[in-house]
Amino acid sequence: MIEADLAAMIEKHKLDPNYQYRESSWDQITEMAKASWARLSPDKQSKVISVCVRFGLNDSILIARARFMAQTNLFFLCRLLGYKEMSDKTYSWTDGKIHNTHEEVCNEFFVHKDPTKKNFKTFADAYIDQKQRLLLVPRGGFKSTMNMADTVQWIINFPEVTVLVLSGVLKLAEKFIGEIKGHFTLEEGSPEYLGVFFPKKTHRPKEMDDHFSTFQMLFAEHCVIVEDGKASEFQTPATSAKGKEPTVFAASIEQNLAGFHVAVLKLDDVVTNENSLTNERIKGVNKQVSINQAMLHPYGFYDKIGTWYDADDTYGVDIKNSKKYENQGLIFPMKIYIRPAWWPNEAARKAGKIPEEMQKADYDLWFNEPGQLTYEFLFEKFTNDEYFAIKYLNDPTQLHAVKFPRELLIRKTVTAHEVPGTGMIVTAIDTAYSTKSWADYTVIITALIYGGRFFIFDMKRGRFNEYELPAMIAATALQWKPKTICIEDTGKAEKYVQRETYREMDKLKVRVPIRMVTLGQGTSKKSKAAKAGPVLRYLGDDRLKFVNTCPALEELYDELSKFGTASATHDDIVDALAILVNEFAGYADIEAKMTAASSDYQPDPKMKLFYDQTYGLGKYDKYNALNAALEFPDQAPDVLAKQQAEETAYANQDPLGDLWG
Repeated sequence: MIEADLAAMIEKHKLDPNYQYRESSWDQITEMAKASWARLSPDKQSKVISVCVRFGLNDSILIARARFMAQTNLFFLCRLLGYKEMSDKTYSWTDGKIHNTHEEVCNEFFVHKDPTKKNFKTFADAYIDQKQRLLLVPRGGFKSTMNMADTVQWIINFPEVTVLVLSGVLKLAEKFIGEIKGHFTLEEGSPEYLGVFFPKKTHRPKEMDDHFSTFQMLFAEHCVIVEDGKASEFQTPATSAKGKEPTVFAASIEQNLAGFHVAVLKLDDVVTNENSLTNERIKGVNKQVSINQAMLHPYGFYDKIGTWYDADDTYGVDIKNSKKYENQGLIFPMKIYIRPAWWPNEAARKAGKIPEEMQKADYDLWFNEPGQLTYEFLFEKFTNDEYFAIKYLNDPTQLHAVKFPRELLIRKTVTAHEVPGTGMIVTAIDTAYSTKSWADYTVIITALIYGGRFFIFDMKRGRFNEYELPAMIAATALQWKPKTICIEDTGKAEKYVQRETYREMDKLKVRVPIRMVTLGQGTSKKSKAAKAGPVLRYLGDDRLKFVNTCPALEELYDELSKFGTASATHDDIVDALAILVNEFAGYADIEAKMTAASSDYQPDPKMKLFYDQTYGLGKYDKYNALNAALEFPDQAPDVLAKQQAEETAYANQDPLGDLWG
């Protein structure tokens, strides 16, 4: 690389959007570059100048600026090291702002280093930002490459630094060290290079495409010959402060490393497919991560880079803890940067599109460069790779997950005037027996089936014990007169509830058949997805509608939109909807053939008005005294029934009957 090319490269990268000294003048940068250069001993300064001049770099100011740029601009350093795939292509993120692929990670996420500081300890003590970091970007996104470049940047800023790289597999960690070491390793040259780097040695910078490594010229004081050192470590010759820990060394997360202390601890892919197969292995890795963190000096820096395999692995724990801090209004001590390979763009999110509806134009992409994570590449993986959510979305909670976007739910919500005035009313119940605040809810959903569609117009959700629940079900039967009530049979106390509900119905003089049904057992994510799948299919096919007057509609939106994600805490509404669809889908299909086609069906407001008048519903609800059981739950249903009977008898009494015989 000739001087003009290097100068142009520096000029370009000074304008990187996230470069910490972007707004500084060249005079200010030159002063800082000189301060950094002054930290070198005279013999090291002489060596760097001698090497650079030998290969055509004669401008001492340019040399100082180039070194300073490499020490403070990680994206520039990546390019200098030969990582041409690094991209600064922009994209629109879900926050509505414009971001870019790699330059942002390099210059905004990783630590901003200051080579004017006397040493690492001085810099670390003065550092005020978060010292812990978590980077989760897709496979093929060069996250480990950026991490290697960051390690190199620590070395060229503070030669006395000690960095430990932990990986899930030792060979991966050694490969990491090998690549770092390669950036400082010279190649054997011809006699013309005798003494350029070392006395009586003919080594020269390694070849990179059509030129020698400019990085090795600029940082000649760190360079070594090929036979130096072990495969699992690298020691820079630029420092005399050598202890038992080399500059950079590697280990497996499960190795015993007691006694070591480091300035920078980097966990690169400590979670693997193999050590995340069982909960026991995940807990074991999490324990080792916690234990090994004790090797970090109190003033040190801590990075985690990897693939998020499980909601409970070390990355999942960090994400959960960050949400706890956020909920308490506190700043989490770890900076977290997560990106999927693709996500619905703003238009697709507003339209509430689900994955099955998405097309190429509906996605924004993180690394949309030729030969990288393009739509075509991702679509093929999405179609054929069952672990797509782990590798490319950085969200294992989406593995086997069924998605109910809030926008889709709102799109499937209709007004009361759009509800047919006739049809069959049914009720589905997902039970839970507890009044504890952490327990699941009992959900009672009532729907109208007409034209092959389900119209959800009532939902009762609460925590009831086995004594309160029968009365609530009976009150629902009285209120809506459903054709059938289906209750999930989980093998607990449902038979008792069925018997007691009939007794409560007798008190209210109403009788609705109750059927005990099964929805499938188990708590696995696959089981939940199997339950929810038909519900999503009916939503997508426009066969499941929510009425905007349905009670607790916001709770329904909230639970369904969070279903299958890390923020989900309950799935009772999903289960109740699954019971409804699974049990009555057959009837709905037959009924659809007996009515007008759904596409040209027109609701009949007059029939609905007549229905409401007959049963005291809708705007006539205030005339229905029996609904007091819902408005005043403290009154027993039998007391209310007796009260209504007395009111009816009083209304039928003729005050002049005795006079007229």
